[in-house]
Amino acid sequence: MASSIGTTFKATFTFDEITIRRLDEAAARLARPKSQIVRDAVTEYFFRMDRLSDRERESMLRAFDELAPQIPTRARAELDRELQAVRTARPLEAAEKPVTTLAPRPADDRPRYFGADRGSFGRA
Repeated sequence: MASSIGTTFKATFTFDEITIRRLDEAAARLARPKSQIVRDAVTEYFFRMDRLSDRERESMLRAFDELAPQIPTRARAELDRELQAVRTARPLEAAEKPVTTLAPRPADDRPRYFGADRGSFGRA
């Protein structure tokens, strides 16, 4: 179904009694048509569907807390020596595809996530 801005489509949905009451109340309180309430609700749901649930978030935080202490900490100089050793051991690959040193990513070059403009952290 193709859609453009300003185009509307007629659709029929079946809601339970509680949902109908909520829709009626929202339309009355906000002084908006029910169709606008439904559109707003669908839009809000669409932007939130990639958010993690509380359970998923807690699970990921537990995993991070368990794994983070296992990450070896090394001095930057030690890491640079290892990278140089790799470059030396693989001269052709290094010449074809240079290995960059690790540096903080500029703030304006951060990864973009779907829905980030709405404060959610979607799946990358």
